[in-house]
This record gives sequence, C-alpha cells and structure tokens, in this order.
Amino acid sequence: MKKRSYLKTKNVNNEFLVSQMAKIYNFPYYSSTTAIVAIPSFGGGLYGKIENNVMTNGDAQQYWSLQGIAQEQMSQVYVIFPNGASNDLSDQSATLENTLDVSVVGSCCQCTIILFIFTNTTSFTESFQTMFDGINVNGKQLIPTIISYSWGMPETYADVNDIVQTNLLLKSKNINVCVATGDSGSSDGTATLNVDFPSSSPYVTSVGGTSLICPNNVYDAQTVETVWNNGSTATGGGISTIFEKPQYQNYIPGTKRNTPDIAFNSDPSTGIQLYFNGKIAYGIGGTSLVAPFFAGFIALSGIRQFINPLLYSNSCYHDIKIGSNAINVREYSATLGYDNCSGIGSMDCSKFVLNPYILLPFHLNIRVGQIINIPINTNLNVSWEISNKNISIYGNRLKANYVGTCTIKARVNNLFSTMNITINPVSFMRFTY
Repeated sequence: MKKRSYLKTKNVNNEFLVSQMAKIYNFPYYSSTTAIVAIPSFGGGLYGKIENNVMTNGDAQQYWSLQGIAQEQMSQVYVIFPNGASNDLSDQSATLENTLDVSVVGSCCQCTIILFIFTNTTSFTESFQTMFDGINVNGKQLIPTIISYSWGMPETYADVNDIVQTNLLLKSKNINVCVATGDSGSSDGTATLNVDFPSSSPYVTSVGGTSLICPNNVYDAQTVETVWNNGSTATGGGISTIFEKPQYQNYIPGTKRNTPDIAFNSDPSTGIQLYFNGKIAYGIGGTSLVAPFFAGFIALSGIRQFINPLLYSNSCYHDIKIGSNAINVREYSATLGYDNCSGIGSMDCSKFVLNPYILLPFHLNIRVGQIINIPINTNLNVSWEISNKNISIYGNRLKANYVGTCTIKARVNNLFSTMNITINPVSFMRFTY
C-alpha cells in the first residue's frame, strides 16, 4: 500500500497565515536557529529554482515574504533526490504536501530545511535511515536535529518487520520526530479502530488536529477550539495494538501507546493560506499542517532532548473538551484531560518554554568506578539528595562507588524528580538508561 500524505484542502476563503497561527499558540519570537529539520516526501517536487540541491525563488520564499520575513532571514532549503527520484511536478498532490511542509517550518523560524524526495517503494526504515545519515554540503555533513513526517499508513497495513526496525532506529537516535496522526479519524480509514504508523511509535511526537475559531488572533475568551471532524475527515488518534505504553504516558489507563500526544489547528475550514505554483491557495489543512508546525516550534525553542517526557510533565495546555474523531466507528470523544482525539490539548508554547521542569530517567544501570554525566533534562539549577554513599555527585556528573542500589533526587523547592540507580560490579560491562 502506498504511504499516504495527511493533507486536506477545502474551497474556503479562510485567512490564517502560519505566522498568525504561531501567534495564537504563543510561539516565541521568530528568530534564527541552528536546528536542521529533515522532511520526507514520497513523490512530487517543489516549484522554484533548484541548483546544486538548493531551492530558491519558489513558493516557500514567496510565502515567507508575504508574512514579512526578509530575504536574509529566510531558511535555507535543500532538496535531495535519493535513488534516482526526481522533481516530479506532475504529482500535484505530493507537490502541495512538500510545499506545505517546507513553507510551514520556515514560517516558524529561520533554520536549515532538507526535503528528501523518495520513491513510493521506499520503506519507513530506509527513509528514516537516509535522513539520519544527512547530506554533504561543500564538505560539511548536515545531520538533522528534527524530523517532520506527514506521511504514514495504518498499523495493520504496514509491514511488521518494517515497523519493528523503524521503531528500533527511532529509539537509537533519540531526536525529535513530529508525525501526523492521519486524517481519517479513529479508524484511520479502515473498518475497525486503528492508529497510524509512524505516529504510533513511542519515540515520536504524535500530532493530531483541531478546529480553531479565533476572532482576535489571540487565544482568549472568544476562542473556540474543538476536535477536527467534518463527518468525512477527522483527526487520527487511538491506541496502538503493537507498542507498549511509554513511561511518559503512565497515568493514562491501559498498557499500550496512546495517540496523539498534542494537537493544533488542522481543519481545512479553519486552516491556512499557502502559496502554490505562484498563487495563493486557500483551505489548506490536515494533520500534515501541524506536524511541521510543531517541528518548527521545537526548532525555534532550541529544545534538543526528546520532548515527549517534557510535554507530559508541563501545564501549559488548552484542554480540548468538545468533539470526537469517530467517522465509521464509535470512538473517541474529547474529555477532561488526556483523550485519544486531542491528546493533552493544544499548547501555549511560550509558557511551555518558560515553565520549570526537572526530568530524570526512572532507572539507570552503572558499574562501580564509572563516572558519567547525569542524564537529566531541566531548565533549572537543581540541588541533589542522595539516599546512600553508593553514589557521589560532583556538579553534573555522578560516580558509582559501591555495588548496590541508590536513589537520587533533583530538587528545586517543591519541584523534584527521582531516579533509581543499580550499581553493578566492574565485570558488568553494559549500562542503559
């Protein structure tokens, strides 16, 4: 089965630009970043001038200019054609998808964008591995720090070996990958409840869709945000049948991975304008819009660690309480707190960046005598509490002194995070966390 793009269009004269959406969700101020965002495509191309894999004078640049972004502030765009792929503008649907992905990321921040155009037969594993390998530009290897993935297929349709290998690859790389949940509701276009892959992987951020009414272009009392569902298309979301529930979702009932993690405006009726083939196109939406939108936020924020544990430990969300993603099967409905059609909600992004957080892994294996950097994610200067002398801490490093166990706690006032440590003999040569 061909991988599907999660882009939807509707003939409506809506007014949002990506910069306006970014303002509504309170993105930090537009600026340059060292982030490198990779985007996969399984067809089509881009309108514009492409020389030595650099794209200029295209729809993306026109769109950025429309939003007041000066030429010197625009993202650098590289277009790569692995294994004989080409800039196939005859595939208009995929070309619109490519245009959307590149345009949205560059509307959120100034960064390096790499669009990889694959053939339709490329496996998920192959596409991810090619992007992780990066590209060589004038002798410098550009390795992505973020991936935006707006394609996928139902878990039950995808090759099981490809799913397993892709998930292992994602786990090993530990970078932020933003993936669209799909546009076919809780069934993902099948006859039963289904989730989409790769958005169901526990090592990606699964991004779902809402409908947004925001008269003042500020998220205020007149803003109404509900689950995107127009009866024939709707945000994806549900419960994986393959992947176990990750630790960051421990408070959610059940034993399997839940999607989405987060949601933003995706309804084509409340979607965006976009330049396509030199003209403004209206009614652009789908979860293809919000995967690159959230990837753009991560790039802008400077966050480099896997963001999902931070998402579930924060309190900066607009809880979506109205709507359902049921189309041809009767699940799921929005509710107070987490649900399988809007996740933890949409985000006040600047509040997310500023809110304090401390995150340690639940468990760490280490051997006697080993000294390592403490694997902590925090934006605070923490103090440490140690349960015994099996571990010593010096600044941001810890040393294993004796065989046994130890609990360490990072604390700032009433905010804390705890990690359990097992200290093994010297002969125990591998450690994980």
